[in-house]
Amino acid sequence: RTDNPPDMVREVECNDLDDYYKYLNCRCFDIANRKIGNKRYDIFVDDEGLLIDTSTISAVTPEGFPMLAGNLIFALHNAEGETIGIEDEDIKNICQNIRYATNSDGDDVWVLVCEY
Repeated sequence: RTDNPPDMVREVECNDLDDYYKYLNCRCFDIANRKIGNKRYDIFVDDEGLLIDTSTISAVTPEGFPMLAGNLIFALHNAEGETIGIEDEDIKNICQNIRYATNSDGDDVWVLVCEY
């Protein structure tokens, strides 16, 4: 184990719904708005992720309770509600809130810590 998370964050471009399904690797997604560090983000997430036995928990509350599962896509929105991309400082903020944890199976994992 290292004190820094592995290269878990990468930039993707989503131009249509098919792109979201491809990157999230799911058949139904939702958009959750969560606080990460000192900023709120729109998070595209597998809507059924917490219901599937094979899903990997990817985000937890500060108390360690599962919040989101599977791949996540981070975005922001403008005043008109349109989805817009995140900036380098947002990526840094997200990465600074990834923590090392042990899941219920005893496996060592990296998870994002975020709040409602």
